[in-house]
Amino acid sequence: MRRLGVVAGLVATLACADGLGPTGRLSLVITPVFSQQALAFLTDDLNALHVRATRVPSPPGTVVFDDTVPVDTTGSADLFVKVPLANAEERFEVLLEGLRASDGVVLYMGRDTVTVSALASASAAVVPVAYVGPCGASAGCSITVAPQDSVASEGTSVLVRVAVDSAGKQITGVPVAFTNLTPALIVVTPDRRITALVGTPGGLARVLVATNGAVDTLRLNVAPEVIVTPAYATLTTVAPANAVQLSTSVSGASWASLSPAVATVSSNGLVTAVARGTAVIVASAGSGLDSAVVAVGDPTGSGDVIALALSGNRSFATSQVGKPVAIDVVVDLKAAPTDLLGAYAAQFTWNPGVLKFDSTSAGTAFLTPQPIVGTDTTGLGVLQVSDVSASGAGGVQTLVRLWFTATAAGTSSQALGITQMVSALTGSDYAKTNRVVVASGSVTVVP
Repeated sequence: MRRLGVVAGLVATLACADGLGPTGRLSLVITPVFSQQALAFLTDDLNALHVRATRVPSPPGTVVFDDTVPVDTTGSADLFVKVPLANAEERFEVLLEGLRASDGVVLYMGRDTVTVSALASASAAVVPVAYVGPCGASAGCSITVAPQDSVASEGTSVLVRVAVDSAGKQITGVPVAFTNLTPALIVVTPDRRITALVGTPGGLARVLVATNGAVDTLRLNVAPEVIVTPAYATLTTVAPANAVQLSTSVSGASWASLSPAVATVSSNGLVTAVARGTAVIVASAGSGLDSAVVAVGDPTGSGDVIALALSGNRSFATSQVGKPVAIDVVVDLKAAPTDLLGAYAAQFTWNPGVLKFDSTSAGTAFLTPQPIVGTDTTGLGVLQVSDVSASGAGGVQTLVRLWFTATAAGTSSQALGITQMVSALTGSDYAKTNRVVVASGSVTVVP
């Protein structure tokens, strides 16, 4: 926002200038004084100054000056008015109007009576200025703010959209003021962005958005930050590897399993495997929540290979626009402890409108230095990746790291498909014998 600095100099030449010095001139500097309300609405739309001086009271209504000058980029305008005087002291009504030059709309106005007197060859006067439009009370404007009643996790931001309407017609360029009614929960920045503070108990945040004669209140639900640890787990259907204790960053969280036929969860976060497959475990506190993926393998017979797509060691991760995102394809042979992985071929799909593929890099040591990337269909969000090792490896291995750049806000739900996964010991293909349990994930990108 700019602050308008206008100086209107009224230079009056007295018809009978005896006693006024050699010039016979009086000067009066007129300075606009903005009310606190006007200061709250000053905007770059103000780019012209209209000044009119009218002689009062006799002869009544005589306009002695009327002109409009531009306001420069610093918000300043200088205007010197030369007016002839018939008497040693005269009064003038001065009108100051701040205009939007593109359509002539009056945004600010001040009107006052000033006196030029021979008793003071140089003096000063002020003219109070107030905001008058285009959304003054008589204009009948209304404000609508969005998004209403959305949820923001701690540390995330929401961009406020403001629409100003008059008689069904949207008006642009209207200055508005933001008032944070809940500073313990949020901060409001000049770019109209609201950020939920970290470390709060959460709750309903409110921001008052107003212009002269119109007001609306934005409601935002601030969710307490709930973080589940660990962010994923691999289990087997046989004890003792059939259970894991999860915890959260807040006390008193509620737990739920979205696939209780695969894994159940107790009221304190103890997850127990039931059957082969994957389950999402959700912890919630108020309006905040977090999720963890649990993948369950069956160790009977030749056992299962568990494969996951993880970002930052999480199945469900968050990032920001412009940031790099690394997604690891990981396998765990917990449910196939006597086997070694020797080769793999995988298909990875994602949302190319949210993540842009950059490159791949090798995983753990048993792999060749660089994974083999197949047909490039990254524009459609599909990538073929494969590798082979004659000796193989057991335990937990990172097959490949996929590098992306977060390009837009949204969610990219990753889908991992294992098309081939060969044992280095027996040469059998886990994928063909349906011995692979796959847990995919997602990356949510915020502004």
